[in-house]
Amino acid sequence: MMDDFDRPATQAEAYRAMVGNIGSDNPDNEWILTPFDTWERNPAYTGPRGPHPEDLGPDDCYDISGLGFGEMSDDELEALTAPTENNDAPF
Repeated sequence: MMDDFDRPATQAEAYRAMVGNIGSDNPDNEWILTPFDTWERNPAYTGPRGPHPEDLGPDDCYDISGLGFGEMSDDELEALTAPTENNDAPF
């Protein structure tokens, strides 16, 4: 007699398991962007339902105030964008 555990997972079962694992690691995110470039609702998310990320317009955005973004001074921006010399480059 063969039970369900004597076979490899189907692609759909493996995909659902991947989404569940990513979701359990990120329970505060309502949506998960998978490596297959698809949005999936996080099964571990328990907050209020929001719109699908692709339904947001150009003037809509999520609250990112807690992510630590801040204003950069002109000197900091210039330091990030200034070309650097790399003497190890083979060309």
